[in-house]
Amino acid sequence: MVVPGISCGKCQFCREGYENLCVNRKIIGFDYDGAFAEYVRIPEEAVSFGNVKKVSSSLELTSACLVEPFTAVYNGQNLLNIGPGDVVGIIGAGPIGIMHLLQARARGAALTGLIEISSQRLAEAKRFNPDFLIDSSNEDPLPRVQEMTAGLGFDVVIVACAVAAAQRQALELARPGGRVSFFAGLPHDKPDALLNTNYIHYKQLAVFGANGSGPNQYGKVLRFLESGRVNLRPVVTAEIPLEEAIRGFEMVMKGEGLKVVVHPN
Repeated sequence: MVVPGISCGKCQFCREGYENLCVNRKIIGFDYDGAFAEYVRIPEEAVSFGNVKKVSSSLELTSACLVEPFTAVYNGQNLLNIGPGDVVGIIGAGPIGIMHLLQARARGAALTGLIEISSQRLAEAKRFNPDFLIDSSNEDPLPRVQEMTAGLGFDVVIVACAVAAAQRQALELARPGGRVSFFAGLPHDKPDALLNTNYIHYKQLAVFGANGSGPNQYGKVLRFLESGRVNLRPVVTAEIPLEEAIRGFEMVMKGEGLKVVVHPN
């Protein structure tokens, strides 16, 4: 497989190990033609920088298609230092939210669950057996969260949807001393969110951003998946041939299923 983000290896961020923040970064699919094709040209600098990774035969190729987003999830959760005993609430039950659920559970979190407004997403999420599932279209999540955490709030809150209201809610649901990840960026034409920063100040919250991942993290995630501790195959809800790629995009835009894998002919 090929890591799509190509870092320069020379800037300050690359030298400090933050290749995902490289100021000269180029991305296959944006700066170079992407992989919705029978053949793909891999830039020489990607090969020399170590972006080409070997996938073990123990990992199904369909599951390997999700290594890129799962590695971004890995990067985000490393910043949050999720571990045994944590109660983790994830706002957004799309494919990224589901992958956060699976990874937090594998890291030893005591309780992991989802908050979602879409009935389609809620139905899909049940297949992954979250410890709790809150339909925020019908109830205010705060009383439920306080009930399950003895009035404290979540140890960790992850915003896995591009909604400003979810960012506001995350600060409210975190316990004093908790950690919050604004994992999903907001739309570029509506990037602002009105936040009650007193939650951050008085509850002494640690609020993190998360931007992709670096090539060095892919090897760790591949070994993690090859161990069988997390099965990503159920996150793929449709597989289609290359000539039907447009239909795959339409499915995603309608919120049908979770991840769609396109097979080149």
